[in-house]
Amino acid sequence: MAKKKLSKKKRRRRLIRRLILLTLLLAFVTTLAIFSPKIVKIIKLAQEAKELVNKSSLDTFMASGTTVIYDTDGNELCTMRESKDMYYVDIGQIPDTLQKSFVVMEDKDFYKHKGIDFKAIIRAVIANICGMGSGKEIYKGSDS
Repeated sequence: MAKKKLSKKKRRRRLIRRLILLTLLLAFVTTLAIFSPKIVKIIKLAQEAKELVNKSSLDTFMASGTTVIYDTDGNELCTMRESKDMYYVDIGQIPDTLQKSFVVMEDKDFYKHKGIDFKAIIRAVIANICGMGSGKEIYKGSDS
């Protein structure tokens, strides 16, 4: 049997569909080429962070740096060297309301996204891209 000839309208639709698919494929491949080195770097950094945490002990996190206290005009009032009145306690010793207040101050949706808020990350990326070249300081982080 001979193939049916497609009408011009159907051929045009097929051509447009193929062009759209080719464009999407090209966009995907380009995006992958641009972001794959960054994704690999993020994965390596995550592995490195896990190794550091596994090697650390409680003493690792008990910093003994110098604290500088300033007045409202920015003048230095005093410094405290290793004389901080600081106590390390287990999470069970911190009242539940205090724990929740820290979470609310930092990220009210923390328990919904379990630590990675993709909407906030995208919002920060957009804000950073829009702020590039404007000479303005970037104030947005992924958690703001």
